[in-house]
Amino acid sequence: MSCASDPIAIRPAEITDAEAIEALVEPYVQRRVLLRRSLEELRDLTRNGFIAQRQGIGKLLVQACIDCAREHQVLEVMAITAAEQFFRDCGFDYALPDQKKALFINTRPRY
Repeated sequence: MSCASDPIAIRPAEITDAEAIEALVEPYVQRRVLLRRSLEELRDLTRNGFIAQRQGIGKLLVQACIDCAREHQVLEVMAITAAEQFFRDCGFDYALPDQKKALFINTRPRY
């Protein structure tokens, strides 16, 4: 998938991209914005895709996910994020305000 006016092509990540993805996300891991993932986890996650920042790529990726969900008649897509405004800018909002919340408990220390 790509936009005609955009020179960036969106493609699914491949297992061979795992090391490049690790290098790409490392600054965010250091700042504790993202969780550290092992290379094996990254290889597993490549089935769903990864990319870079502040070039409109994130919005293209989110839209590609939404389009895929619509194509497969998925009722609802959930985003778990520390970048709430980004997802709001992509059209996300609370499905049932003040009723549906995601709650978590840490069962081990973070990396």
